[in-house]
Amino acid sequence: MNDNILEIKNIKEKFDYLYHHPEKLIVAFKEMYEQYPDCVELYIDLALNGKHLTEDLLEKAIDGMDFLANTSAWTLTQTNDVAKSLGITFNKYNQYDFNFMMNWYMSDMAEIWGVDAIKYGKYAHFMLEKDPDNKHPEERAYCEAKKFIKRHNKEPEEY
Repeated sequence: MNDNILEIKNIKEKFDYLYHHPEKLIVAFKEMYEQYPDCVELYIDLALNGKHLTEDLLEKAIDGMDFLANTSAWTLTQTNDVAKSLGITFNKYNQYDFNFMMNWYMSDMAEIWGVDAIKYGKYAHFMLEKDPDNKHPEERAYCEAKKFIKRHNKEPEEY
């Protein structure tokens, strides 16, 4: 491959070039990180975890929730216990995704459904596995959590 980067015209060739010259990518990421650390961290997390929550993103999303009916967020231990009792294994999504979904539904529905954790666990599992309105239901928690974080930080939402 020609080392003159100016001659590379299409994006596939650029990716291929950077694949063979990772030192250039490292320099670029370091410079971007100095100017936009939050953005670079987001994309690094996305590359490492896919569209799934991390502990940090979960915490930020939960902070953005308004809990009704004098309720508060379930801990990760509590929602993991629910998953275990329901026989849920985290294959398509992770424990943070599941915790977010349970807390999201409870924060909105506690006045109507009460606070039965098993009910919320079943619903969260269904929505992360089989949501008929979503092509990638296992990514739903990530996408919804990002909206909570933006609202909490009073950033404009992108739809």
